[in-house]
Amino acid sequence: MSRVVAVILAVAVVGVGCTARDNPVTTVHTVSRTTVTAPPTPPAPDLAQVELLHAADLPEAREPWVKQTPLPAEFWAADSTAGITLHICENGWKPVASPPLNDLQAHAATAFESGNVHVFEVVFTDSDEAVRTAFDTITQNLTECLDNPDRWMDAFSPQVIEQDGWYIVADRLPLPSLGDERFAMQYTALTDDGGRLDHRMAVLRRRAQLVVVELSESWIPERLTNNNFNDIVQSAMDHLAP
Repeated sequence: MSRVVAVILAVAVVGVGCTARDNPVTTVHTVSRTTVTAPPTPPAPDLAQVELLHAADLPEAREPWVKQTPLPAEFWAADSTAGITLHICENGWKPVASPPLNDLQAHAATAFESGNVHVFEVVFTDSDEAVRTAFDTITQNLTECLDNPDRWMDAFSPQVIEQDGWYIVADRLPLPSLGDERFAMQYTALTDDGGRLDHRMAVLRRRAQLVVVELSESWIPERLTNNNFNDIVQSAMDHLAP
């Protein structure tokens, strides 16, 4: 992303004049007004791929981890279920395609899959204030989603779950002490016939960086644990430039 630094300097000279007659000289003094506008915060640079997760950072799975290259275009689409999303929250609450995250100046993303296990990471950069505001908004949305099952998508509503013979457990998820602020959540859906959907998401802020990491396992027995997820998040933070 190009850097744009704008400095506006306006100098207005009201007037300089001298009148010479038989009388003493009268001088109109120069008046100089200078207005300086502070430059805006330069755009943050895009992150290098080296600052994102690598397959070697991920725990052992039944199938080799495959990096999705390039990311599918629908990853960023608000009405798509590809990429980072929260299936239980109304409208899917797709953070990578929703304000304030898509208003931040720079971002980079990566995705891996191992069968029905997926890991997604998106890193955003901007000014400290913009990132802090985005973190507050995102984590407030997550908290409201967790605390209000009546706002979940219809397929995950308590009434439908009870009728279909399965149930959901959703709650905050403890994280190691990483970054300046952190929030994580998990929900698990279980069916009577042994089907299982696990979804873990972490949102972390470190100064002018905001990191979103997701681990999802679709309708399979649990293969990766909370400890595995914490290790993935730790690796994501370790890769970022200080």
